[in-house]
Amino acid sequence: MAAEIRKLNEAQKIAITVYGDGDYKWLLDEADPIQKIKNENLGDGLFTFLMVELDSFDGGNDLEVAHYRVDRAINDLHVVANALAQTLYSQTYQPC
Repeated sequence: MAAEIRKLNEAQKIAITVYGDGDYKWLLDEADPIQKIKNENLGDGLFTFLMVELDSFDGGNDLEVAHYRVDRAINDLHVVANALAQTLYSQTYQPC
């Protein structure tokens, strides 16, 4: 049996359109963009993470949930950035 073709949800389409100045907009024209994202090395782990995190089969089909997930990821990245800055510079990272 062939694998089910999974379409992009609204949150993924928005992210693809704006991420990296549109570097991945070509995925909007793919027949099975989810499979392509998960099975190919696109060279950008953060982009792949976003697409998986926003995947509708994991509860990310609602824009409110999608916003929460991205916001949570940003907060987690800030924690890591702070820890790195403290180690490197003995000071707290201050985001722009």
